[in-house]
Amino acid sequence: MPETENPQVTDAVSQSNLSVLGQAAAHAVATSLQASSNAAGLRVAALQSGSTNMTLLRQAVIVRAAAGLTP
Repeated sequence: MPETENPQVTDAVSQSNLSVLGQAAAHAVATSLQASSNAAGLRVAALQSGSTNMTLLRQAVIVRAAAGLTP
């Protein structure tokens, strides 16, 4: 008994495979851009945190200096 393939099934599988292959590049680029955006966001958060720490340090130095000026 010879086995024959249904051409509709093979066409559907081929189209599905081409769809997946066509989307792979776009998905890779999107993932890369998302990772870059996340890294940039983390850098901004770190800079903001450092700025806040410097502000607190500056305030502490001013309070300490002002305390030394008062008798």
